[in-house]
Amino acid sequence: MGLKLGLTEHRPIIRPYDENQWLATGDALSSTIEESLAFVDALHQRLNAVTSSVDATSGARTIVHPETGEATVDQLLAMYAWHGDHHVAHITALRARHGR
Repeated sequence: MGLKLGLTEHRPIIRPYDENQWLATGDALSSTIEESLAFVDALHQRLNAVTSSVDATSGARTIVHPETGEATVDQLLAMYAWHGDHHVAHITALRARHGR
């Protein structure tokens, strides 16, 4: 959401959230691995569509996070890329551990 706000609003303030509380919600507790992977796949398809339109001008736009400060859209994209790789590593390790 921060990415789209950064692309569509002037220096929006991104609202932080408690990740542990999000993990305690019903969808996080009851979704299957397959549902979660399908969700991540769909999210990445949408992100790809958005990020393919980011040029130098839109990449320089900024967001403000109350805890971490100002960041550009380009910096958000770099963080999302790292985060995606991080998730893939977790999924790969879990698959290997469970013989999938």
